[in-house]
Amino acid sequence: EHEIPWGFDPARDLPAWERGAPTTGVRIPSGYIDLLTWRSRRIRLVHEVTDCGVIVTSAVVVKGEQIPKNWYLHRREQMVPFLKKPKATEGENPYPPLSFVEDRALWRDSLALFQSVNTRTARPGMIDWLAHLVSADLLEETRLHSLTAYGLATDQGKVFFWRRETMPLPLQLINDYALTDRIEQALAIAERVGTLFEIGADDDLKTNAKGKKVRVPRPMQVFAESILAPGDRSPDPGDVARLVDALEPAAAYWPALEAPFKQFLLALPDHPNEALRTWIDAVEAAARAAFEATMLSFDTSARALRAAASAEERFRTSLAAILRRYRDTREEDAHAQPIATRA
Repeated sequence: EHEIPWGFDPARDLPAWERGAPTTGVRIPSGYIDLLTWRSRRIRLVHEVTDCGVIVTSAVVVKGEQIPKNWYLHRREQMVPFLKKPKATEGENPYPPLSFVEDRALWRDSLALFQSVNTRTARPGMIDWLAHLVSADLLEETRLHSLTAYGLATDQGKVFFWRRETMPLPLQLINDYALTDRIEQALAIAERVGTLFEIGADDDLKTNAKGKKVRVPRPMQVFAESILAPGDRSPDPGDVARLVDALEPAAAYWPALEAPFKQFLLALPDHPNEALRTWIDAVEAAARAAFEATMLSFDTSARALRAAASAEERFRTSLAAILRRYRDTREEDAHAQPIATRA
């Protein structure tokens, strides 16, 4: 009656196996059950009748039914989070669904699962419904649930990986925007520290005597340049990128943070300030361990040792500068009043 997830005639909303209508090329789902059982592929079985019975000899796989490009799933599909595309062009989907990425764990984008934030993310409708049940005192806010996400990635119709990820879901997180701010900050800390394992330079870590920002090469940039072109020579940027890619310096960093992030979510509702402090310490420990492992993976030539020493100095200085900001804010928060729930 409130036209959620959208307005349609319930009498016409049938699952795929009850529709009976022939498969068409492009159409709008007749309802939510129709959408949930959507047939995006068709398979025709080619058979022969033999003395042993009917035998399928081959199969033909073709397109099934397609949803019109201008009929977007945002606010209609209830079990998927969406991300706002800031500069969507005409005809482009302004709210594409959040997808699994092969080398990126879902927790790094988990803000989109818990909250709809400033038109940047739209959480799944099922989370909105949970929030409504909590507000109506039909679910205990302090009861712990878990959230599991399933997905697969395709390329031209071929599946190249599938995944299942689970994380804790304290119900306080879905109605408390102050706690959402903490999650957003925690993710930002991890992402900012993660840039230390990329090539390039930062322009927000150091200022000169005149107060102007100075571009500071990142640790892996320093290491690769020292290895490839010692002295004052400038190495080829492509060679620098290929060397850092081969080392995979962040390969140990991100997996090491998955378990601490889940612990952070569990502790956040009751101890928000302490949870953030513990998270910052975990990010620092993971970054240091990943950097040390990367340096140890290289050879022990004199050139490599000099390059590692220069990169380590830059890493320690940059890491301290990044975390100092968050720790300063953390100390201020420790003396602040407890976080209040905002409906």
